[in-house]
Amino acid sequence: MSQDIALPPIRVAIADDEPLARLRLVQLCAQLDPQCPNKVVAEYEHGQALVQGLPRWGEKTDLLVDVLLLDINMPGLNGLEIAQYLHQHAPTVAVIFVTAQAEHAIQAFDLSATDYVLKPVRAERLLSALLKAKSLRDAHKIAAPVKTDAVITAHPLHNASQTIVLPLSQVLWFKSEQKQTVLRSETNYFTVSQSLTELEVWLPTLGEDYVRIHRNALVRSQALGQIVSGAELQVQILNKTGQELERLPVSRRMLAGLQGLP
Repeated sequence: MSQDIALPPIRVAIADDEPLARLRLVQLCAQLDPQCPNKVVAEYEHGQALVQGLPRWGEKTDLLVDVLLLDINMPGLNGLEIAQYLHQHAPTVAVIFVTAQAEHAIQAFDLSATDYVLKPVRAERLLSALLKAKSLRDAHKIAAPVKTDAVITAHPLHNASQTIVLPLSQVLWFKSEQKQTVLRSETNYFTVSQSLTELEVWLPTLGEDYVRIHRNALVRSQALGQIVSGAELQVQILNKTGQELERLPVSRRMLAGLQGLP
């Protein structure tokens, strides 16, 4: 005779740019806990914050997420764009749209949404959606930790109105230029809101290995090639196949941190 497996409460994240809407969902989740055990583990006020927090969802911490309650109409990345990204990078997370916009339901389900709840949210309707998500989670037992690439929100250079989500594995360097932070991939240049100092603190928490080579430059360790002497010290910047793309100046003060390079 089989025994029931005691599974933990579903872990819920909420993304909505309206504070009162987030508060309402938190309160409803608490109200529904006896009928569908759950725990709200994260709240996000816009899509960029959610995407930047996504790498931590795979850690064995309180941020392991099973269900996302997701608004559609948000500044920057909207809910449909976020759902598309999660569908590719965190497919075990059940997405429940919670929105005042009924017209996007077909597109939402095309993105494998678990449910589509209209505002104002009724407790019994949210309960139905959460139970559906819980059933999916339980069918897979306890979902394995989600492995995702670390990402950063960026804007194409000279086009601040466009927002993209860029895997950090594609970023060769960050540079401080003319009061903005520029990054380079192998093919394009982008700007980000973080300063070099903020990036130097944040990147190691994601397991990303970048080295300060100059007061205005932070470079991915794997992209660093030979140090070249001349009128000034420079270091080769390499693509993934080991070909030189360019050279960047190296501060002599930072040289000690590059001694392990070939």
